[in-house]
Amino acid sequence: MITRYQKRISGPLMDRIDLHVEVPRVAFEKLTSRQRGETSAIIQA
Repeated sequence: MITRYQKRISGPLMDRIDLHVEVPRVAFEKLTSRQRGETSAIIQA
């Protein structure tokens, strides 16, 4: 349904539309820990 409306909006106007997404705060300790994260292969599975 969204695609149908996007086709009706001109390209120059679409270029001026911004997307705002709220993301949760990440604790400093979690960012600076030496713990290894998940590999890309695990995330893709």
